[in-house]
Amino acid sequence: MAGILLALGIGFRFFNQGAPESPAQPIHFNHKVHADEATCNFCHEYAENYPQAGLPTNAACANCHAMDVFNSVEAQKVTRYIENNEEIPWVRLFVLPDYVYFSHKRHARAQIACEACHEGVGQSVRPVPGIKSHGMDLMNRCLDCHQQKQARRDCFTCHR
Repeated sequence: MAGILLALGIGFRFFNQGAPESPAQPIHFNHKVHADEATCNFCHEYAENYPQAGLPTNAACANCHAMDVFNSVEAQKVTRYIENNEEIPWVRLFVLPDYVYFSHKRHARAQIACEACHEGVGQSVRPVPGIKSHGMDLMNRCLDCHQQKQARRDCFTCHR
């Protein structure tokens, strides 16, 4: 029992540090422009088959950016990374604590829309942390969704 209370206390302290600031990215990425043209899984290609969705790879970007046909400075940066065969050094925006387990694959296969957790990301014009809720608010959102979907809600489903 003491271990569970300690874990909850650590989790509560971690999550209540406030919303994470967006770190500087190598490219000013506009989700809205991309969401209008592609699905989330087009760029985050691991979401349906792995626990993590993954960051966009040059191969994914090259589908549209292989030729220098886009006029924006940011699109030209993408093209240069592709031409130099250098992966774009994206900075992850949200990292769960080690004791929290979340599988994008399980949620994607259950046909949970990305926007259920990443609310409004398809309308964002700059990279923002992937989940707006934090701490106990995030945990309560997850538990509410699990209850609605009649999914498991025991502690060890998400906490390892």
